[in-house]
Amino acid sequence: MDATIDAQNVLTLRGEGLGGPLSGTLALSGVKLNAVLNPTYGAVQARVAVSGTPDDLRATISGAEAGPFTGLSGSGTLDDRGLRVDLGAARIDLNREFRGTWQAQGLSGSGIILSGRGRLDLTGGDVTGQLEATVPGVRDTLAGPLNLNYTRQRGTFRSGAQVLTWNGDSFGVQARNLAVTGGLDLTGDVTVTTALKAFGTLRATGAGVNLTAAARGTSASLRGSAGGVTVLADTQLQAPYLTTARVQGADIGGVLSVDDGVRFTLTTAGDTARGVIDGDRWDATGRVNLAALRPLVNVDGLSGTLDLNLAAQGGSARVNAGALGAAVTGTLTRAGGPLNADLRVAYAGAQAALSGRVYPDVQARGRVSAQGQTLSLGVAGGTGICGRA
Repeated sequence: MDATIDAQNVLTLRGEGLGGPLSGTLALSGVKLNAVLNPTYGAVQARVAVSGTPDDLRATISGAEAGPFTGLSGSGTLDDRGLRVDLGAARIDLNREFRGTWQAQGLSGSGIILSGRGRLDLTGGDVTGQLEATVPGVRDTLAGPLNLNYTRQRGTFRSGAQVLTWNGDSFGVQARNLAVTGGLDLTGDVTVTTALKAFGTLRATGAGVNLTAAARGTSASLRGSAGGVTVLADTQLQAPYLTTARVQGADIGGVLSVDDGVRFTLTTAGDTARGVIDGDRWDATGRVNLAALRPLVNVDGLSGTLDLNLAAQGGSARVNAGALGAAVTGTLTRAGGPLNADLRVAYAGAQAALSGRVYPDVQARGRVSAQGQTLSLGVAGGTGICGRA
């Protein structure tokens, strides 16, 4: 930390503190403070601009992040009543001893949505209360008591028979008939560490699926069946993530490996496709019978074919597919890397056409016709795509 003082008795500070860079001024006459802090504690960070006097400080908070929850902003006040912070979806109201309440309402990030309320001891680290969590892939909302201490790095969240635990660098999941998407139920116990090691087993059953995943530190395996198709897979949980997988059924058989690129051979209803995907180099030839994939992907009405003729950064793939009541036909082509589409879609009496670039970003135009009306549209974007009519 560097500090200088000028002739007006204003102290200027610059340096590192609270896990990040900080700067500010302190007017010794009247004791007025202006500072910008960038506190960082693990996966928690923010930019905090502070101004005022020691008994009445106001803060503007921006760029706050806490794990998957990003882009939080708001305001805070520290005065003789205590500390109050309002980030919209998350609020705390603490007394001068920094003990009080917390509340979350629709706090979202990476598909997770949290709501709840309880008690908080900011200096002691205790966080208790009731929490509701909507988690991607889990069919029902998880709800129950939360009890953790972030200074001791210990915590538990219970939702019925489901239990999540935090113990230092380890995070545990106890699942008991946990309903997830695809009509599956998960049962088992798994522990994952911050060093990307995993231990335990999980079994998925339902909808014609009976699969067991076993983790043994830096490796994991998958054994079982899905829709009558035998599935065998082994993978390393650390770089370079070497993987081998095999499927075998009445109308499907294939082998996939991840080593120097992704290599695959897939035979479906007598047709064979094979290839190597290595970065932006895609080499693949042959035909995939999509109906043969139904036991694995669980998509209603999946049918048709996919014909592959890709070489390096060029080539094409012809689509003639049906699924969920829709029919899709057309061609995907590559020339120098980008992937372009020329597709036709029919669904419930409506007709649509789309042409243009679809990878690595989207720059496409098309039209939709239904009930004698035609709508022209443009689609543009990256990972978050927006449409314009």
